Amino acid sequence: MRQTAVNWTQREVTVAGLPFMYRESGDGVSLLILPHETGLPPFTPFQDDLAQDHRVIIPTYPGFDGSIRADWMKSVRDLAV
Repeated sequence: MRQTAVNWTQREVTVAGLPFMYRESGDGVSLLILPHETGLPPFTPFQDDLAQDHRVIIPTYPGFDGSIRADWMKSVRDLAV
């Protein structure tokens, strides 16, 4: 259950020459929430609840949410290859 308000920070790093955005919040053991290839639904109380006791990291895949997509990238699956 949510105990206090959770603040999310948007950050950006460069990976393979692409800007890679992610949001993070909380402290503790890190948890990575990977969005589906169709993107991430809006924030839910579940994500805030996890951030109460964990460091939660939620990336935005290149080409989603207004980010730059590389020419060679046709889908999210191309990131894994």
